[in-house]
Amino acid sequence: MRTLHTGQESIQITKRLLPYGSGNQELDVLRTQGEAARRSAAVHALKGHYTQQDMSHIRNKTDVTPEEQALLEIKNSARLAVSFGAGNCGEQADVALAVLSNMPRDVPIHKVQFEFMDHALLIAGDLNSKKNQVVIDPWPTHATSHMMRDGLADGLPYKRLYTLNPADPSLFSQAQLEAFRQQGVPPARVDEHNQGRPVGSELVQSLLDSNTVHCQPHSLKNPGLTYESAGQDGEVKKKSHEVPQSQHQQYQASMAAGATRKPALMRPEDDDA
Repeated sequence: MRTLHTGQESIQITKRLLPYGSGNQELDVLRTQGEAARRSAAVHALKGHYTQQDMSHIRNKTDVTPEEQALLEIKNSARLAVSFGAGNCGEQADVALAVLSNMPRDVPIHKVQFEFMDHALLIAGDLNSKKNQVVIDPWPTHATSHMMRDGLADGLPYKRLYTLNPADPSLFSQAQLEAFRQQGVPPARVDEHNQGRPVGSELVQSLLDSNTVHCQPHSLKNPGLTYESAGQDGEVKKKSHEVPQSQHQQYQASMAAGATRKPALMRPEDDDA
């Protein structure tokens, strides 16, 4: 249960650090009149441009291990996302990992990328044993941490990108993350990476007409699921509330008026719901 609680706290902090949300979540696009998409696009454009401080720990090395390169990319992504206040699933996972790196943890936390869809999230626990794996995915608009077996991603193949072990140092202190958020970026810097792109309602409509935004409030198979406690055997007990609508209808009901996108994460049997 502690990992579930820690994961949920990290999701809430990530949401606060990224007030514009995600550029490919329909609700965030509607809520911010497209600013979520503009800021996420700027983050994507700047990824790969590292600061001298980012490079300082590897400057004198002749080669960089894949793990070091992955850490460099995650830190850069998290810093940019918090500075711009927005990011898609990968950036949100990176921010959550940075947040978790400052919190007590007794299990490894892995950033993973799914093989057959463009989605990244965090998994806490042993990747070789699904029993106690906890999914930490801030990207859904009503995100909750949950056991892997209870999520829509259960059973989907993925590759590990990076592992934060319990004894590893923090990626950024919480004070540094707050400083990135408070400093922010001037509007001109957002405009710089969105030249020639429409703004406001015109941008929103173009995004809704495309296949690049999703309606994904939850990542649970059953949105009515809650966790109560862990038994003496360590097994997490759960309680399922009655959800009278189909999963897809439940998603739609939780969205603001006008939300029309299909979820990006759906079980195959729900695709026609």
